[in-house]
Amino acid sequence: MKEIILSIILLLVLLNPFLNIVFLVGIVKKKTMIGFSKILLRAGIISFVVFSAFAIIGDAIFSNVFNASFASFQILEGVSFLY
Repeated sequence: MKEIILSIILLLVLLNPFLNIVFLVGIVKKKTMIGFSKILLRAGIISFVVFSAFAIIGDAIFSNVFNASFASFQILEGVSFLY
């Protein structure tokens, strides 16, 4: 349970929902509340499907199709962080 809570906190920190509000202001002003709710629901469903697909078959795709391992992503991340 502790890992789930830490993962949710990390996700919120990375996404920074308070900063994303700035990008949604234009949509909120142009749409009605029901229209905006439909957009949010559709975006949430699409995000869930894509995230779930990569959580289930992502490792197989990267290791078999792209021939990349998790360690290679860690190395790439470390190099790009230093740059």
